[in-house]
Amino acid sequence: VEEDLAVVGRSRLGARESVCVVRSGQERFLVGVSQAGISLLARLGSRAAA
Repeated sequence: VEEDLAVVGRSRLGARESVCVVRSGQERFLVGVSQAGISLLARLGSRAAA
């Protein structure tokens, strides 16, 4: 089964930091991105549940 993975939103917090909403299949996740790496901040659930 092929999963659809996409960055559906991004807000820059600084020169090298941002937060992104990533969609994988029907699920959405809030992730933090920095020089140190990528961190899961929250599971947002499916868009249908929002």
